[in-house]
Amino acid sequence: MFKRYTPDDFDKHGYLKPPKGFYLLLLVLLRPYIIWLLSVANRKEPAVLIESFYPDKSNFFLGLATAVGALLVFGLSSLRRKDAYAWLPVCWRYSRRFLWVTLLTDVIVTVYMVKNSHFVFQSEHAAVFLSLFFAGLYLFNSTRLLDFFRDWPEDAIKGYVADEGEDQTDADKNKS
Repeated sequence: MFKRYTPDDFDKHGYLKPPKGFYLLLLVLLRPYIIWLLSVANRKEPAVLIESFYPDKSNFFLGLATAVGALLVFGLSSLRRKDAYAWLPVCWRYSRRFLWVTLLTDVIVTVYMVKNSHFVFQSEHAAVFLSLFFAGLYLFNSTRLLDFFRDWPEDAIKGYVADEGEDQTDADKNKS
């Protein structure tokens, strides 16, 4: 599966490095959290940035709620290592689906925001729609991203389970 990649495409632990498009995808989907962090960093008038992107506070909280899936994928991507919990690979296999659900709900929320502004053209909404469109294209077409989501250290998990099994057999040997 990974024959098309060079050794430079893997990190020091042997995992496929995340593509740059993955971070751009997360940047698009996590924009409510990024706007919130930037507004917190602005000490003079923290609410100005949020109000410029989200005039209605309920839309901002709705945006935060829809971005939870992307936040979960970001957290899972930082936990990819050999000594991870056994439930993490199962969640990691569904990460691409989490991103699809997040992307589609983000489109629905953006349509809702445009409807609430009485379909008046705003460049912010156009930029969001364009970024969501290109994020969806990338999520659909990128084989590198698909391989990134398929890559989990299976041997490490099998080794982890085998280590547990070996501990049990050692304990059984000591009993007899």
